Amino acid sequence: MSSVFLTNLPQLAILQFEGDQALELLQGQLTADVTQVTANQALPASLCNAKGRVISNFEVICLNRSSLALVFPLANLAAVEAHFAKFLPFYKVAINNLTAAYTLLGLSGKDVPAMVTSLLGTWPKADYLQALVEQGVLVHLPGPLARALLVLDNNFSGLQDLVEKLTNLATPATEDCWNLLDIKTGRAQIAPVISEKFLP
Repeated sequence: MSSVFLTNLPQLAILQFEGDQALELLQGQLTADVTQVTANQALPASLCNAKGRVISNFEVICLNRSSLALVFPLANLAAVEAHFAKFLPFYKVAINNLTAAYTLLGLSGKDVPAMVTSLLGTWPKADYLQALVEQGVLVHLPGPLARALLVLDNNFSGLQDLVEKLTNLATPATEDCWNLLDIKTGRAQIAPVISEKFLP
């Protein structure tokens, strides 16, 4: 059995923010300093309502050289889109739901750095560092074990081969196992049932 565990993450959504004022819009709405997000740096963040209660939480990533994206529970997509829609008339920003354009995978285990380096050519060494790679985006997530979030572009010509290699090299793990690692790290995932009920 491999010491690396692979989890498919179809329960996550991706919203891309493009435009001259995308950074300004996100900076005014999220709890993180999104000016710090770069091609090499991702951040955790939350979106709150007017009372300061969390609507959803995210990984804020640099999706490419010209846009940022939020990765978050797909079940929160409608609420997040509705929130940002209120501000679109005031900002030169396009918000694109790219959930269907990417394959999201989670890797965990002590040999993740070696496996990721061999397949993608790099491994960001600290929590929340990211790398833009030919295949998409690689984010080093915190956890009791080394963890990687792979945001893989479905238009990448070698995607099927890469997924087959990962499937052959890693041990399959369920979404519950991935969520348990979040819990052990103290990372809460805001589901609709608790959305807008808690302060960050």
